[in-house]
Amino acid sequence: MPKLAAPSRFAIGFGSRTAACVLAASCALTLPAFAYAAPGSNTAAARLVQTQTPSLPPTNRSDLTEWLEYQRALGSPSLPAVAQLFYRRGVETLRSGAAEDGVRMLRGACQLDPSFLAPRMALLSYFSTRDVSQSLMELARIVDLAKTYFPFQHYLTIQLAYHMTLVLFLATLLTALFIAWHRREAVRHAYDEFLRQFLGERLAWFSSWALLVIPFVVGMGLALPTLFTLGAAWTSLRKSERAACLLLFGFLVVLPLGYASVGPLCYPDHPDRPPF
Repeated sequence: MPKLAAPSRFAIGFGSRTAACVLAASCALTLPAFAYAAPGSNTAAARLVQTQTPSLPPTNRSDLTEWLEYQRALGSPSLPAVAQLFYRRGVETLRSGAAEDGVRMLRGACQLDPSFLAPRMALLSYFSTRDVSQSLMELARIVDLAKTYFPFQHYLTIQLAYHMTLVLFLATLLTALFIAWHRREAVRHAYDEFLRQFLGERLAWFSSWALLVIPFVVGMGLALPTLFTLGAAWTSLRKSERAACLLLFGFLVVLPLGYASVGPLCYPDHPDRPPF
């Protein structure tokens, strides 16, 4: 079998030089690609950080345009505190005579918090005596918002429940006050008979009136003294009057407990999630 000839030194040197040149050329071609790729990746990362980081609040607190841009940058549906600020400024501006700026601030308050009813009612009241068409448009916006915007519907429901409960409580309290005034002589006579066991006739008479009036003037409000007076006149009350007394007692027991338990349900846990 014939033997192969050994490679010469010239062939070995030429081969090593060729391999080194090919390696150097490949490195030179790939370095620009990495150089251009690195800034692009840094720019994308910077843009991601900028989109994830919310913008800072406007330094000028009275600039409505900056606050609206800030709201859009946050992606927040409402800024209630800022809306109340511009609502107060809008009302004060309208009172000062600057109608255009006042209307602009009130409309901005509506945009900052669509569920805020006060600026819409202020606009409705302002245009009702100046521009009937604008007043009707504001009323149509309120009705349309009540039909389509859930936070506004939630707000209206809570306010309606609160005011209905308040009206019922005040009506019951006034009825109980009338009954207590009507039965005042029976209560005073009971006090007078009790005090005559320890005091003289004239002093017992003055003391009985003092006992009748003191609960109403010592700072206990109206509900508790009225309930106490009706309780003192319980034996002389009719069935309907006793029913009013029991209803007032039920309100005084249920309202604080109901507010403590149902009050947190009036505010959404996650206002940034649907349907809020």
